[in-house]
Amino acid sequence: RAIAINPSFAQPLNNLGVVYTMQGQARLALEALQRAVASAPTYAVAHNNLGVLLRDTGDIPEALEAYNECARQSPDHRNAEQNYLLGLNYVLPGERTEVCAAHADWGVRFVETFVAQNGGPLPPRRLRESDWRAGERGAKAMLRSESIRSFGLVDSDTDDSNSETEDESVDDDAEAKGESNDANTNPHTDTNGADALQKTVTKKGSARTKRRLIVGYVTPDAYAHSVSYFAAAPLSHHDPSRVKVIVYSATPRSDAQTQMLKDRVAAIDGTWRDVVNLSERQLADAVRADAVDILVELTGHTANNRLGTMALKPAPVQVTWIGYPNSTGLPTIDYRVTDAVCDPVDTTQ
Repeated sequence: RAIAINPSFAQPLNNLGVVYTMQGQARLALEALQRAVASAPTYAVAHNNLGVLLRDTGDIPEALEAYNECARQSPDHRNAEQNYLLGLNYVLPGERTEVCAAHADWGVRFVETFVAQNGGPLPPRRLRESDWRAGERGAKAMLRSESIRSFGLVDSDTDDSNSETEDESVDDDAEAKGESNDANTNPHTDTNGADALQKTVTKKGSARTKRRLIVGYVTPDAYAHSVSYFAAAPLSHHDPSRVKVIVYSATPRSDAQTQMLKDRVAAIDGTWRDVVNLSERQLADAVRADAVDILVELTGHTANNRLGTMALKPAPVQVTWIGYPNSTGLPTIDYRVTDAVCDPVDTTQ
């Protein structure tokens, strides 16, 4: 009716184009969205939706142009920028310099902007001795305090009443305490957390670690979606005596696949949290409250991702896996799990 009254009314034309896109009526969707951007060339959302349609119809170069136009009209438009990064993977090899540079540039800008707009960085996580050997059996090593700093965490060398590891003395106790004090005065040291795992100090006696390693998985795709079928394996085969699994499901709709995954998580004594209604900052706070050691996101730059949560670095080690064929570009993600098919061994990326 609105279009009948005013055939150049861009907003209802855009909405109509979205409906036609969801119904698979590509020709009608294209007509509506092209009319929308012609009527209102500065209407950023319509350019983004036109890009989505063109991507779905295989017109990737034209889709990239539409995403770029959206970004020009609305700088830092998150959907358009992420759709652009996704689209690059369709037309260029992932190891091409421009593809890598585009992801890395977005990642740096996004972390800076998102953290500033969402209450600033999370406070440093306080460590206990047992954190460094969580999930191990008969471990005889712990990280040195300089490694604690490189995680940007605060060593808790007081209030050990809740420690799950047996009390032990440390050979270089005086030195460790001195370094620990330095860590407390510089809690935000920003160094790659993965490097911290390389330095250890031997302790007297043998430790029997009681605390399980806590591994969190973040996904909006825990339903009949391709990602969920890959994710079913780790959600079924973690050793529950060593690893506690927490799934943060931002799944907009549940189905039989969702229930199957929930049952598998329950079978390994894990926890399932429905977080679809949480903001990315609230989700980061929840991850921090759960004391997650390793946080794995399964979405990358695809729909309904929670990369804002990853930007806030709620876990000491963060990983991306399976949902995206490239790096996210986020400097706050330490690892990407891949294989020789996605990334051949001779890749120059």
